[in-house]
Amino acid sequence: MNGNALDSIALHDLLTGATLLGGGGGGPRAGALPLIARILESGRPVVLSSPSQLPDSLWAGVVAGIGAPDAATHGPAFTSAPQRAFAALAKAAGQRLSAVLPGETGAMNSIIPAMVAAQLGVPLVDADSAGRALPTLGLAAFNLAAPPRPLILANQPGEGVAPVEAVLDAPTPEGTDALVRGLVDSAAFGEEGAFATWALQIGQLDGACVSGSVSRAIRVGAALREARERGSDPLSTLAAALDGQVAVLAGGTIEAVTTSESGGFDMSRVELDDGTARITVVAQNENLLAWRSDGAAPLAAAPDTLAWLTPEGEPLSNAEISAASVGTRVLLLGIPAAPLLRRAPLAGRFAELLAQVGYFGSARPL
Repeated sequence: MNGNALDSIALHDLLTGATLLGGGGGGPRAGALPLIARILESGRPVVLSSPSQLPDSLWAGVVAGIGAPDAATHGPAFTSAPQRAFAALAKAAGQRLSAVLPGETGAMNSIIPAMVAAQLGVPLVDADSAGRALPTLGLAAFNLAAPPRPLILANQPGEGVAPVEAVLDAPTPEGTDALVRGLVDSAAFGEEGAFATWALQIGQLDGACVSGSVSRAIRVGAALREARERGSDPLSTLAAALDGQVAVLAGGTIEAVTTSESGGFDMSRVELDDGTARITVVAQNENLLAWRSDGAAPLAAAPDTLAWLTPEGEPLSNAEISAASVGTRVLLLGIPAAPLLRRAPLAGRFAELLAQVGYFGSARPL
C-alpha cells in the first residue's frame, strides 16, 4: 500500500486537529478516544494515501457516524457499526471497496474511517467532502460526483438492542437525509448511527472533494500539541499550520448555553461576553452563525468554520460545551471555507441551512 502509516501520536494529533476544524461538530472527542484505543490494540496500521497515490479505477466508500453528538458521548463505543455499514455498502453497490473515504473532518468522523481502514487493511484516503463537519448530507462535495445512494445505516447494539442495518435509496441527498434522521430517532438507534455511502472510484473525486484534509488535521493537531509542550502561543503555531488562514472572531467568558436534541441534531446557542459586547453562536451540531450584539451583520457564517479553542490551546466540540461551561473562557476562531463550498450548488444549500436557523441575509466570507 502506498502511503504513510499513522502511529499513536499521529492519530491523537488527527483527533485534536479534526476537533478544531470540525467547527463544533463531527462528533465528540470522548467518543473518538475508544476508537483510537481499538486501532492501537489491534496492531493493524492506518495507512494514509493521497488520491494521487491510488489508481483512478480503485473503488472507495465513505463511512461516518451520524446523529446527535451528545448521544455519541453517552452511548456505546462505535467499534463495530461502521465496519458493518461499510461491508453492507460494498454488497449493495456490487463493488469491492478497496479504500475508505472520510465523509467530513471532525473528532469522531475523522477517526471512524481510520478505524475501518485498519480493520479491513485498506488505505485511508487523504480527502473528504468539506474539510469541516457538516450537519446534512446535501452539503457534501461528494454530491458533485454522485448522490449518496445507496446508504447503509447501522446501529451500535447496546444491552437488549439487536444489530440493525437499513438500506436506503432515495433520489436526492435531502431525501436520504430525511430518511436517515427519521431512523436515527428510533429506539433501535437512540439518536445515533453509523452510515456508509458514496461508493466512488478515486478518479471521480477530482473536483468533488477537499484533498489533503486528513493530513491538514494532523498538521493542526501537531501544532497545538507542540505549542502546549513548549509553552508557546497556540494561536501563532496554529496560524503557521494553517498558512495564516485563521482569525480570532471573539474571546470571552461563556455566559449562557441553551441546548436541545431533536431529529438527530444537537441544537445549541452559546453566548459569550467579551467585556464590550455579547457574542451569540448558533449551532445545528456544527456552529453555523456568530453575531455581536453591537454589529449589523454576522461576524461569520457557514460554510466558513467557526471553531472553539481554549486560551491554553485545547479545541472543544459542541458536545463539550454545556450549562456547566458557564464561566469558562474560550476563543471563537474563524477559518475560511474550502473554495468549492462557495460555488453552486453547495453555496446555495448553505444559504438554505442558514435560513432554517433564522438568518436570510449574506455573510462576508473570511
